Amino acid sequence: MKLRHTLRIKMIIGFVIVIAPLVSFLSYLNYYSMEMIRAQAAQAKNDLLQVYFDGIDKNIDRVSDFLYKLVLNDPDLKSLGLHPYASRDYIFAKYLLMGKLGVELEEFPDAENFFVYRTDRDEFIATSQFQDKFLNNFDLPAFKETIRADRTDRWIIVRSRQEAALIKLVPADVNLVAGAWIRLDRLIAPLQSVESVEGSESEAVILSREGEALTPSRFATNGLTAPETGHTYSEAIGPDKRKFLVIAKQSELAPFTIAVSIPEQQLFRSLLFYQKAIYLIPLAAALIIVLFIAVLQNVVYKPMRTLLRGMAKVGKGDLSVTLHSSDKGELGYVLNSFNEMVARIREIDIWETQRPVIIDKFWQDLLSGRQLLNVERLETMISLFKKPLASDGFVIPILISASQWKQHISAEDETTMEYALRNAAGDIVLNGLSGDVIQDRNGTIFALVYLEADAAGKLETIQAQIDRNCASYLDACLQYFCSSLCCYVGEPSPLLKLSETYYALLELERHHVTAANTVYYQKDMKSFSAQLPSLYWLPDWAIPFKFGKWDSVREKLEETFGRLEQGVPPAKEAMEGIYYGTLYTLYTIFHENGIPVYSVYQAADLNPPAPPLKSVLQLKRWTFAVVHKGIPCFQQTDQQHDGIVAKIMNYVAAHLKDDLSREELAEKVYLNPSYLSRLFKKETGQSLSDYIGQVRMEEARRLLSQTNMKIVQVAEESGYRNVSHFTKMFKRMTGVTPQEYRSKYLGDIG
Repeated sequence: MKLRHTLRIKMIIGFVIVIAPLVSFLSYLNYYSMEMIRAQAAQAKNDLLQVYFDGIDKNIDRVSDFLYKLVLNDPDLKSLGLHPYASRDYIFAKYLLMGKLGVELEEFPDAENFFVYRTDRDEFIATSQFQDKFLNNFDLPAFKETIRADRTDRWIIVRSRQEAALIKLVPADVNLVAGAWIRLDRLIAPLQSVESVEGSESEAVILSREGEALTPSRFATNGLTAPETGHTYSEAIGPDKRKFLVIAKQSELAPFTIAVSIPEQQLFRSLLFYQKAIYLIPLAAALIIVLFIAVLQNVVYKPMRTLLRGMAKVGKGDLSVTLHSSDKGELGYVLNSFNEMVARIREIDIWETQRPVIIDKFWQDLLSGRQLLNVERLETMISLFKKPLASDGFVIPILISASQWKQHISAEDETTMEYALRNAAGDIVLNGLSGDVIQDRNGTIFALVYLEADAAGKLETIQAQIDRNCASYLDACLQYFCSSLCCYVGEPSPLLKLSETYYALLELERHHVTAANTVYYQKDMKSFSAQLPSLYWLPDWAIPFKFGKWDSVREKLEETFGRLEQGVPPAKEAMEGIYYGTLYTLYTIFHENGIPVYSVYQAADLNPPAPPLKSVLQLKRWTFAVVHKGIPCFQQTDQQHDGIVAKIMNYVAAHLKDDLSREELAEKVYLNPSYLSRLFKKETGQSLSDYIGQVRMEEARRLLSQTNMKIVQVAEESGYRNVSHFTKMFKRMTGVTPQEYRSKYLGDIG
């Protein structure tokens, strides 16, 4: 299941959809409240700055009026321009002017001093304190140059080494300029005292029109920016990375601006929630989501996951699952209901799983007569099978007998094939019919065809269907399972008398061993008493067997089985007599000659898992095989052995290029492959495979030394299809590769 389709993700998404608008609304409300506080604080500071500027502009305007009156009406100032420079009248007028400027200065608290500058004589006329301050704080030549260059009637800002000042220049005549000097730090001092009350971090600073700080400030020289036109305030970041609210007011008479910076931390000090809520709301929302997920995990998701896993196991066929939950609510009820449902399914599954076994057991007991049933109990049992069969109905039993297998198979494979035959019988024999396929206690397969009580009129049609189905079944088994079968069809029998028909079919199958791939009906078969053939033949083949005369033994066996196959039909007891008589004869002859039986035979040779008694052909094959395997032990003379070994050697030399196998060589001399290997090693001292390899290597050395054949051709002539394998075997036998052998041999000849 994809993650986005899980219940957990869907519930989390739903919760986020619900809580997101609330978080957004709270965040907007907090932001709006903070903006309102900023706007109100900015408006209050703007009102304060307006009042402060009204006083400053009024004082500046008074200073300007004084300078204008001084230039226009003061006789001493005018006398300076009329009297010769340094004359007694000039000096007298100068000192009178200096005294007058000092007296007038007391009336203007914002002004630092008044002065008169004579440009042609480079002379300042002012109080002595003014002269000292200029010498200490100002670049006097630069200041004088400013006066000469800018004689316009306006306020200008002059910067000194330590401070900045506001200067007003009013020309009196060509050479005389009257001026006023106002220190900016004194101009803003009252406002700074108001802003620096105890506990406040607010700061007032004077800025130039370019935004440069003209009085001491915590910000850099250009760190503050006045709000744009139409805005009440602006924001700035301080050196300590704190956020400041900036409110500014520009003078209408002079080129400066007063700005007040207030830390937002101070602004929201009394409203701490608003200051931190912008961070707390998302954190709170995240915490709520985490808590919601935790609750969801324990209350909903964990039980649901348990339920889904249990359902997945049940879907895969695992009915052993049991869900545990401590929940006493609805989900706990769901899990308990699931456990009850699985328990019921388990009971049904056990019944459905065991139903074929129970059906087999029922029919086995009924056929064998071990279970005595009345009509009521029979109806109860039949109702459990859910089959269209009534207690007063009839059953046609069909015995399916495997006469022989076309190929040799092991006991384990035979069991598997019998299972396949049973399944095929259910599909083919019961095609279009109602019934079941079972096996009795001995493993014999029976197909049971169910008939209704009133099916007498349909009996011919049903038997024709059975005949067609059985014929198709026999053909299919012969084609696909390599098995020859017989089908024995019994008479329709009531359920309570079915065992009689069952035993009759078993007796019929017991004595009918010659035919295969045939359908027999019980009504067409007559009881018979077979004549047992005489076992006089055992001494006939036993004597030539002792002397290793296989031809005589084979002739006697052919005569015996020829007579046996002519029986109509041969008796089962006769076949059993031949089987056990053969075993007795072999054990006796080997014991008399001191040869251990199991040095020649495997246990399965003499004691197969299932005795070969299903057909005459099966018994014949077994008899010929065991007798032929034992007779080489009694073929007496060494001359005979030498003749066999010589024949093998000649055959190997003549067919060196062929793929020589032990089985092929044994077939050429009519011996068992295992016996041939033992005989060859006994006579030559080496195994058959080693001898073949030795002959091939000798031929390869001869071809390498006496011909110009390529290595590939030498390998093929020596019986090797793979050159790499030939090279590997040649080096193992000779110690050198074929190329090295040829080079060495040619070198020795040279």
